[in-house]
Amino acid sequence: AFGHALEAADLQARDLQEEARRIEEQRLEIEARESALPCLERAWDAAVKAGVRTQGAGSNKAAMLLENAQDQLSQELLNDRVFMHRLERLILSVLSGPLEEK
Repeated sequence: AFGHALEAADLQARDLQEEARRIEEQRLEIEARESALPCLERAWDAAVKAGVRTQGAGSNKAAMLLENAQDQLSQELLNDRVFMHRLERLILSVLSGPLEEK
């Protein structure tokens, strides 16, 4: 009986550790997403300003605006130290996987 209780407690402890790891990973993901939002806003503003100056009409201008927005967003994200730090922490957390038994 004591052995079963000990096994159950050990299993519950592992489950709690795994749940804590999942919650931490979710927290890191939310932080990365939050830090990406200002980058997205800056990139969109820059793309729109550049798009206003772009010659062309209709779908051609829309395609150019989209391409410019993609370029701006890539630059903003890659140059934002807070975002890159949070992204690195998230990646390391994901790669570490489930907590191993000690």
